[in-house]
Amino acid sequence: MRHARVDAAAGTLFLVGVAASFAGVAGAWSLFPATASRIERIYARLRRTDHRLLYAGILAAAGLVRLTVALLPVR
Repeated sequence: MRHARVDAAAGTLFLVGVAASFAGVAGAWSLFPATASRIERIYARLRRTDHRLLYAGILAAAGLVRLTVALLPVR
């Protein structure tokens, strides 16, 4: 048996926990300026990079795995 108040309280607690973790990271961001600038540089470089070759490799590997599993004899 489910109770609406218990479900609402659990959902509220979950949302507060998620929001608190983001607020904690945002607050800590200004405490570590060297790390923050390094992460921002890495993020900017990743945004400029073309990832199509990486995606193609991952999809090709997944295709090979599926093909291998499909061709294995059934026991």
